[in-house]
Amino acid sequence: SSKTVAVAYCGLARIALLHEKNSKYAKQLSLLGLEKNPYDTQLPKFLALSEYQLGENEAALQVAEKLKALAPDQGSPLYDFIANNKPMSLVDSLYGVTYSF
Repeated sequence: SSKTVAVAYCGLARIALLHEKNSKYAKQLSLLGLEKNPYDTQLPKFLALSEYQLGENEAALQVAEKLKALAPDQGSPLYDFIANNKPMSLVDSLYGVTYSF
């Protein structure tokens, strides 16, 4: 199903972004996953964070803004994180994981 595919892309994007520190690949994976399931609420988070890591803050904020409309509980903290130019840290609850860079 499209939901299962989105979960798989989300997992790969998370690994690419947080563990391999490959923001460009994480962005590609997030976009591919969103093509399969445009209503997923996890993939936009990794898309925005990838763009943020790549210095594409305006694009990242646009993605976070869309996520705020779809899932305010996830989109609002993401938007604030990017807008406040916070450093990425895996201990942040934004990622749902507790490792450190």
